[in-house]
Amino acid sequence: MSELTQLIGQLVHAPTAADNKYTRGVLGFVTGSNAYPGAALLGVAAAEAVGVGMVEYFGPQRVQDLLLVDHPQVVAAESVAGARAQAWVLGSGVVAPSEASDPGKSIDDFSQIANVRGAAYGQGSVAVVDAGAIGLLDYAKTVSGSLILTPHDGELKRLFTRLQEPFRDSDFGTLEHRMATAQRAAQLLGQTILLKGSTTVIATPFEETFAVGPNSPHLATAGSGDVLAGILGALALANLAEVRESWLRVAKLAVLLHSRAAELAALEGPAVASALPAQVSKILRSEA
Repeated sequence: MSELTQLIGQLVHAPTAADNKYTRGVLGFVTGSNAYPGAALLGVAAAEAVGVGMVEYFGPQRVQDLLLVDHPQVVAAESVAGARAQAWVLGSGVVAPSEASDPGKSIDDFSQIANVRGAAYGQGSVAVVDAGAIGLLDYAKTVSGSLILTPHDGELKRLFTRLQEPFRDSDFGTLEHRMATAQRAAQLLGQTILLKGSTTVIATPFEETFAVGPNSPHLATAGSGDVLAGILGALALANLAEVRESWLRVAKLAVLLHSRAAELAALEGPAVASALPAQVSKILRSEA
C-alpha cells in the first residue's frame, strides 16, 4: 500500500447519515484580492474537491461575485467578524504590505490585511498561512503550533529579512540545507513550515523534519500553490484534533495528493492549476 493510499484511508473521512454541514466543518477563506481574484477560486475549488461541510469566504465584492458564479453554495461576506469557521486558509492572492502601500491599491486590499490578522489571532484558530499572509502576522500573537506556513524559498527569505533573522542564499541550496533552514524557521516561529519546492520540506517545531518528493514538475504553473493551500485547509478541518498536536501527517498527505493530481492532469493536456481540483476528487473517489 502506498503512503498516499494509507494517509487517505486515515485522514479523509466520508460523511455519515448523522452529519450535517456544521458537523462536517466550516472552512474560512481570506484569499484573493482585486488584483488577484483567481487565488480565491482555486483554493475554494480544491477544498471542495477534498470535501467540507461549508465554506465561508471573506474578501472584496468583486472576488465574491466571481466566486459565487461557480460556487453558489459559498457564504460570502467582507469581514471576518462573526465568522463560524473552525479552520482557515489565509493569504493566497492577498496583497502584501509593500504592495498595499501602493496608491493604486484599493481599500479592499487593506481590509483583506485586517481579515487575515483577525482570523489568525482568533481564539483556537487553526490556519494555513500562504503567500501574502506570511509577512502580515505578528507570530507572538498566535498560538504555538496552530498554523502551517507554506512559503516558497523567496517568501521565507523575505520573512527572515522582516524578522531580522540572518540567512545566506546557500541556506536554500541543497536539500540538507533547506531542511535545516525550514527547521530553524519552525523553531523561531513556533509553527509548522511547509517549504515548497521540487522536493517539499515539512518542519514542525518539535519533530523530525521530513522531505516529500521529488514532486511532479507539472506543478510548476501559476496557481498551483493556491490549490495546495485549499487542500491543506480542507484536510486540517477534517482532522482538527490531530493538527492541533501535529500538522505532519496532514501536510504529507496534502503534498502527495497535490503532486499526484498534477501527474493525472498532465495526461489530459497542460496541467494548469484549474485542472487540479477535479483530479483531487478523482483520486479520492478511487481510494474510497
